Amino acid sequence: MKNKSICGLVFALSLGASAVQANDFYTGIQYSKLTSELSNSLGGATANPTAINLVVGKELSENFSVEAFIGKGISDDVPGSADFSVELDNLVGATVLGTYPVSRELDVYGKVGYAQIDYSDTDGDKADGSGIVYGIGAKYKVTQDVCLNVEFSKLPDSKYDNYDIDIDTRALNLGAFITF
Repeated sequence: MKNKSICGLVFALSLGASAVQANDFYTGIQYSKLTSELSNSLGGATANPTAINLVVGKELSENFSVEAFIGKGISDDVPGSADFSVELDNLVGATVLGTYPVSRELDVYGKVGYAQIDYSDTDGDKADGSGIVYGIGAKYKVTQDVCLNVEFSKLPDSKYDNYDIDIDTRALNLGAFITF
């Protein structure tokens, strides 16, 4: 038991030391094209609303970062032949990124975290959900302080409050980031 405590303390101190050495805070903006599949026992349809996300992060080491994000819908879309349209109201979450540098300019990464997602439609109905968010992406460093990224994410499932309709959402994100 004592050895486990000592190992845990050494591990925590090494994480803290790496966090102190790295001073790479970053912020950015992402455009998101969502694929939101609405379904119930009778069938389903797909809507493709868009959103804008603001992201802040801290690079703790060359291979490890943490991020927080908030998103807001910028356009709605009609699922199939429905008589209403669906829009992302809010998206809030935090993720941990594991990064692998391919070259000096190109990194690939995987991420996992937790998010809350809220939808509304033109009929005034609301859908929400929370849970695991995960994805993969690539960052291209244009300069030492500016990078562009492309990312695919699976967002948490959501459900309409008053109906038996589930929403399964994936996002393709394109972004620009600055390190300070």
